[in-house]
Amino acid sequence: MVLVAPCAPWVTVDEFKEANCCDLPDGVTDALILQALEATTHLLWARSGRRYGSCPVEVRPWRTRCSPRHTCRPCSCSRPCEVSIYLDGTYIADIDEVVVDGEVVDESAYVLVRPDRLVRLDGACWPACPDLSREGDGFSVVARAGIPVDSGGLLATESWACELAKACIPGCDCRLPSNVVMKVRQGTTIRFKDLVDLFAEGLTGIDEVDLWLSSVNPGGSILMPAAVWSPDLDPEPLRVHVPGGS
Repeated sequence: MVLVAPCAPWVTVDEFKEANCCDLPDGVTDALILQALEATTHLLWARSGRRYGSCPVEVRPWRTRCSPRHTCRPCSCSRPCEVSIYLDGTYIADIDEVVVDGEVVDESAYVLVRPDRLVRLDGACWPACPDLSREGDGFSVVARAGIPVDSGGLLATESWACELAKACIPGCDCRLPSNVVMKVRQGTTIRFKDLVDLFAEGLTGIDEVDLWLSSVNPGGSILMPAAVWSPDLDPEPLRVHVPGGS
Protein backbone atom coordinates (compact mmCIF):
# COMPACT_ATOMS: atom_id res chain seq x y z
CA MET A 1 0.00 0.00 0.00
CA VAL A 2 1.40 3.39 -1.02
CA LEU A 3 -0.19 6.50 0.47
CA VAL A 4 -0.72 9.23 -2.11
CA ALA A 5 0.16 11.97 0.40
CA PRO A 6 0.88 12.44 4.12
CA CYS A 7 -2.33 12.45 6.18
CA ALA A 8 -1.11 15.20 8.55
CA PRO A 9 1.95 17.42 9.16
CA TRP A 10 4.74 15.56 10.94
CA VAL A 11 4.98 18.42 13.45
CA THR A 12 1.99 20.35 14.79
CA VAL A 13 1.94 24.13 15.15
CA ASP A 14 2.09 23.82 18.95
CA GLU A 15 5.05 21.42 18.77
CA PHE A 16 6.81 23.79 16.37
CA LYS A 17 6.40 26.68 18.81
CA GLU A 18 7.46 24.60 21.82
CA ALA A 19 10.66 23.50 20.04
CA ASN A 20 11.70 27.16 19.99
CA CYS A 21 14.32 26.56 17.30
CA CYS A 22 13.07 29.17 14.84
CA ASP A 23 13.58 32.92 15.23
CA LEU A 24 10.47 34.04 13.41
CA PRO A 25 9.60 37.71 13.83
CA ASP A 26 6.64 38.74 15.96
CA GLY A 27 3.25 38.69 14.33
CA VAL A 28 3.70 35.51 12.30
CA THR A 29 0.32 33.77 12.17
CA ASP A 30 -0.42 30.15 12.99
CA ALA A 31 -1.90 29.84 9.50
CA LEU A 32 1.47 30.66 7.91
CA ILE A 33 3.29 28.22 10.20
CA LEU A 34 0.76 25.47 9.40
CA GLN A 35 1.14 26.11 5.68
CA ALA A 36 4.93 25.84 5.98
CA LEU A 37 4.65 22.62 8.03
CA GLU A 38 2.26 21.04 5.53
CA ALA A 39 4.51 21.94 2.59
CA THR A 40 7.63 20.72 4.38
CA THR A 41 6.00 17.44 5.39
CA HIS A 42 4.94 16.69 1.84
CA LEU A 43 8.37 17.56 0.43
CA LEU A 44 10.24 15.46 3.01
CA TRP A 45 7.81 12.56 2.56
CA ALA A 46 8.41 12.57 -1.20
CA ARG A 47 12.20 13.03 -0.99
CA SER A 48 12.58 10.28 1.62
CA GLY A 49 10.96 7.72 -0.68
CA ARG A 50 7.29 8.08 0.35
CA ARG A 51 7.85 5.68 3.25
CA TYR A 52 7.87 7.84 6.38
CA GLY A 53 4.93 9.06 8.41
CA SER A 54 2.26 6.72 9.82
CA CYS A 55 -1.41 7.20 8.98
CA PRO A 56 -4.52 5.48 10.34
CA VAL A 57 -5.94 2.93 7.90
CA GLU A 58 -9.08 0.90 8.58
CA VAL A 59 -8.92 -2.71 7.37
CA ARG A 60 -11.32 -5.64 7.40
CA PRO A 61 -9.11 -8.63 8.28
CA TRP A 62 -9.81 -12.31 7.89
CA ARG A 63 -8.05 -15.53 8.81
CA THR A 64 -6.04 -16.66 5.80
CA ARG A 65 -8.05 -19.84 5.24
CA CYS A 66 -11.30 -17.81 5.35
CA SER A 67 -10.50 -15.92 2.18
CA PRO A 68 -12.90 -16.32 -0.78
CA ARG A 69 -10.73 -19.18 -2.06
CA HIS A 70 -11.48 -21.34 0.96
CA THR A 71 -14.45 -22.77 2.78
CA CYS A 72 -15.27 -21.12 6.11
CA ARG A 73 -15.36 -23.31 9.20
CA PRO A 74 -16.22 -22.75 12.88
CA CYS A 75 -13.80 -21.08 15.26
CA SER A 76 -12.34 -24.43 16.35
CA CYS A 77 -9.79 -24.42 13.54
CA SER A 78 -6.10 -24.94 14.22
CA ARG A 79 -5.26 -21.20 14.22
CA PRO A 80 -8.36 -19.54 15.69
CA CYS A 81 -6.62 -16.66 17.39
CA GLU A 82 -4.66 -15.16 14.52
CA VAL A 83 -5.69 -12.93 11.62
CA SER A 84 -3.84 -11.11 8.85
CA ILE A 85 -3.84 -7.33 8.58
CA TYR A 86 -1.36 -7.28 5.72
CA LEU A 87 -1.23 -3.89 3.92
CA ASP A 88 0.54 -4.72 0.64
CA GLY A 89 3.93 -4.73 2.36
CA THR A 90 3.51 -1.38 4.16
CA TYR A 91 5.10 -1.32 7.60
CA ILE A 92 2.47 -1.44 10.37
CA ALA A 93 3.62 0.83 13.18
CA ASP A 94 0.86 0.18 15.70
CA ILE A 95 -2.80 -0.68 16.24
CA ASP A 96 -5.12 2.17 17.20
CA GLU A 97 -8.34 0.23 17.65
CA VAL A 98 -9.99 -3.15 17.14
CA VAL A 99 -13.78 -3.37 16.98
CA VAL A 100 -15.76 -6.63 17.15
CA ASP A 101 -19.58 -6.56 16.95
CA GLY A 102 -19.58 -2.82 17.66
CA GLU A 103 -17.46 -3.15 20.82
CA VAL A 104 -13.86 -1.91 21.14
CA VAL A 105 -11.57 -4.76 22.16
CA ASP A 106 -9.29 -3.94 25.10
CA GLU A 107 -5.71 -3.48 23.88
CA SER A 108 -4.49 -6.00 26.46
CA ALA A 109 -6.48 -8.73 24.69
CA TYR A 110 -4.32 -8.82 21.56
CA VAL A 111 -0.81 -8.18 20.28
CA LEU A 112 0.66 -7.21 16.90
CA VAL A 113 3.16 -9.84 15.80
CA ARG A 114 5.46 -8.49 13.10
CA PRO A 115 5.04 -8.02 10.34
CA ASP A 116 1.29 -8.32 9.91
CA ARG A 117 -0.41 -10.73 12.35
CA LEU A 118 -2.93 -9.77 15.01
CA VAL A 119 -2.96 -12.44 17.73
CA ARG A 120 -5.62 -12.80 20.43
CA LEU A 121 -4.24 -13.23 23.98
CA ASP A 122 -7.35 -13.58 26.13
CA GLY A 123 -8.41 -17.05 24.95
CA ALA A 124 -11.19 -15.75 22.71
CA CYS A 125 -11.38 -16.14 18.93
CA TRP A 126 -11.60 -13.54 16.26
CA PRO A 127 -14.77 -13.68 14.12
CA ALA A 128 -14.46 -16.75 11.91
CA CYS A 129 -15.47 -15.37 8.51
CA PRO A 130 -16.93 -11.85 8.62
CA ASP A 131 -18.94 -10.76 5.61
CA LEU A 132 -16.50 -8.40 3.89
CA SER A 133 -19.08 -7.39 1.30
CA ARG A 134 -20.93 -5.40 3.95
CA GLU A 135 -19.26 -2.35 5.47
CA GLY A 136 -18.99 -2.38 9.26
CA ASP A 137 -19.97 -6.04 9.63
CA GLY A 138 -18.65 -6.67 13.08
CA PHE A 139 -14.86 -6.80 12.68
CA SER A 140 -12.53 -3.92 11.80
CA VAL A 141 -9.02 -2.81 12.72
CA VAL A 142 -7.57 0.70 12.58
CA ALA A 143 -3.83 0.29 12.05
CA ARG A 144 -1.08 2.91 11.81
CA ALA A 145 0.50 2.28 8.41
CA GLY A 146 3.93 3.61 7.54
CA ILE A 147 7.29 4.10 9.22
CA PRO A 148 7.14 6.54 12.18
CA VAL A 149 9.22 9.69 11.70
CA ASP A 150 12.32 9.67 13.89
CA SER A 151 13.78 12.61 15.82
CA GLY A 152 16.02 13.57 12.90
CA GLY A 153 13.03 13.78 10.60
CA LEU A 154 11.13 15.92 13.09
CA LEU A 155 14.08 18.31 13.39
CA ALA A 156 14.36 18.46 9.60
CA THR A 157 10.65 19.31 9.40
CA GLU A 158 10.97 22.13 11.93
CA SER A 159 14.09 23.57 10.28
CA TRP A 160 12.78 23.54 6.73
CA ALA A 161 9.35 24.86 7.76
CA CYS A 162 11.09 27.71 9.58
CA GLU A 163 12.92 28.76 6.43
CA LEU A 164 9.82 28.42 4.25
CA ALA A 165 7.86 30.65 6.65
CA LYS A 166 10.67 33.25 6.65
CA ALA A 167 10.67 33.27 2.85
CA CYS A 168 7.06 34.55 2.95
CA ILE A 169 7.98 37.54 5.13
CA PRO A 170 9.37 40.62 3.30
CA GLY A 171 12.84 41.57 4.51
CA CYS A 172 13.33 38.40 6.57
CA ASP A 173 16.54 36.49 5.82
CA CYS A 174 16.27 32.74 5.32
CA ARG A 175 18.61 29.86 4.50
CA LEU A 176 16.77 28.69 1.40
CA PRO A 177 19.29 28.53 -1.46
CA SER A 178 18.92 31.07 -4.26
CA ASN A 179 19.90 30.60 -7.89
CA VAL A 180 23.12 32.59 -7.37
CA VAL A 181 26.15 30.45 -8.28
CA MET A 182 28.97 32.94 -7.63
CA LYS A 183 29.64 36.11 -5.65
CA VAL A 184 32.69 38.36 -5.82
CA ARG A 185 33.25 40.65 -2.82
CA GLN A 186 36.42 42.63 -2.05
CA GLY A 187 38.51 40.44 -4.32
CA THR A 188 37.17 37.18 -2.87
CA THR A 189 35.19 34.82 -5.11
CA ILE A 190 32.60 32.57 -3.48
CA ARG A 191 31.07 29.78 -5.53
CA PHE A 192 27.78 28.15 -4.62
CA LYS A 193 26.53 24.76 -5.70
CA ASP A 194 24.16 24.94 -8.65
CA LEU A 195 20.54 24.43 -7.56
CA VAL A 196 19.91 21.95 -10.38
CA ASP A 197 22.76 19.73 -9.15
CA LEU A 198 21.66 20.13 -5.54
CA PHE A 199 18.09 19.05 -6.20
CA ALA A 200 19.22 16.24 -8.50
CA GLU A 201 21.06 14.75 -5.52
CA GLY A 202 17.91 14.91 -3.43
CA LEU A 203 19.27 17.71 -1.23
CA THR A 204 17.95 21.13 -0.22
CA GLY A 205 20.91 23.25 0.92
CA ILE A 206 19.75 23.24 4.55
CA ASP A 207 22.16 21.23 6.71
CA GLU A 208 19.68 19.64 9.15
CA VAL A 209 17.39 18.60 6.32
CA ASP A 210 20.13 17.23 4.07
CA LEU A 211 21.72 15.22 6.89
CA TRP A 212 18.44 13.41 7.53
CA LEU A 213 17.63 12.87 3.85
CA SER A 214 21.15 11.54 3.22
CA SER A 215 20.74 9.05 6.08
CA VAL A 216 17.34 7.67 5.02
CA ASN A 217 17.59 8.03 1.22
CA PRO A 218 21.22 8.42 0.08
CA GLY A 219 21.42 10.12 -3.29
CA GLY A 220 17.63 10.27 -3.51
CA SER A 221 17.65 6.84 -5.15
CA ILE A 222 14.46 5.57 -3.47
CA LEU A 223 11.40 7.07 -5.13
CA MET A 224 8.73 4.92 -3.45
CA PRO A 225 8.43 1.77 -1.32
CA ALA A 226 9.19 -1.51 -3.06
CA ALA A 227 6.32 -3.96 -3.55
CA VAL A 228 5.91 -7.56 -4.71
CA TRP A 229 2.71 -9.05 -6.10
CA SER A 230 1.94 -12.58 -7.20
CA PRO A 231 -1.29 -14.11 -8.58
CA ASP A 232 -0.53 -17.15 -6.42
CA LEU A 233 -1.11 -15.17 -3.21
CA ASP A 234 -4.49 -15.15 -1.51
CA PRO A 235 -6.49 -11.92 -1.73
CA GLU A 236 -5.52 -9.56 1.05
CA PRO A 237 -7.72 -7.72 3.59
CA LEU A 238 -10.00 -5.05 2.21
CA ARG A 239 -8.93 -1.49 3.01
CA VAL A 240 -11.93 0.65 3.84
CA HIS A 241 -10.60 4.20 4.21
CA VAL A 242 -7.88 6.40 5.62
CA PRO A 243 -9.49 8.61 8.31
CA GLY A 244 -8.44 12.19 7.73
CA GLY A 245 -6.42 11.29 4.66
CA SER A 246 -6.55 12.99 1.30
